[in-house]
Amino acid sequence: MKNNWESFYSDDDHYRVDLTPLIDTLLVLLIFFMLISTFITTTSLDIKLPEAKSATEEQKESENVVISVNEKGEIFIDGKLMEHFEIPAWLNTLSESVTLEFKVDKNAPFRSFIQIIDCAKERGLNSFKIQALKENDV
Repeated sequence: MKNNWESFYSDDDHYRVDLTPLIDTLLVLLIFFMLISTFITTTSLDIKLPEAKSATEEQKESENVVISVNEKGEIFIDGKLMEHFEIPAWLNTLSESVTLEFKVDKNAPFRSFIQIIDCAKERGLNSFKIQALKENDV
């Protein structure tokens, strides 16, 4: 005759771990992180800013447009590649209160930078920021 313990732990019983709650939780976390990652914006441009003694900390403003010029002279506006001939038409769409924030690679051709500033001034845009690294940060 079997006692209660022997019947409870008999070899006929198959113990199973239910993985369904674990898988559900992992899928919810995966979806959560996928959704959150779409709201994170970073610029992935490889720009080496020049150094300046007078460089200050950046203060975000609501009407800044970031214009980046990489080492090859390619122009990116808020992370989107634009051709040189598209710049004047794009500048016409901006209001005069917009501040153009420049991130120009220290090895970039200077003419790309000057062409953008020249086009902007022709269209009445006169507020500019030029980003640089503080010399002791390098």
